[in-house]
Amino acid sequence: MTKSGKTPPDSELTKTNTSFDQPDNSDKTVLEKNQSFEATLHSRPLPSPQILADYEKAVPGLATRIIEVFETQQKDVNEMSRRTFESRLRDAKFAAYFPYVFCILLTILAIYGIYSGFQLVAGFAVAAISSQKLPAIISALKKHRE
Repeated sequence: MTKSGKTPPDSELTKTNTSFDQPDNSDKTVLEKNQSFEATLHSRPLPSPQILADYEKAVPGLATRIIEVFETQQKDVNEMSRRTFESRLRDAKFAAYFPYVFCILLTILAIYGIYSGFQLVAGFAVAAISSQKLPAIISALKKHRE
């Protein structure tokens, strides 16, 4: 619509391609411009020595910086892997020793409860010890039957 509120004649309408069947050539120039660029994917972490030499010719010192960045990233990855491994090893050791330490503490608590006259505390400690060892006892009995 124009300012007067009337629809302009067809000659003044701007036509746009709204059909998906007809190709729109508006991106053609972008494609032609991008055909002069070359993209290369590397299967290795670093480009080939020839490409690094080309980079060095284009910008002196660039190949050295690329290699330094790669070495820094590798050191970071190795350090993170080492820390993750040590953390998991520490967690595994804790998980392996915790039941034994817990059982010893419960035994001490049960003995203390019996000698101090706290039979309820001693009873709970003995129940906790037996519930902790019950799966191992059942497993041993099943193996003995077979």
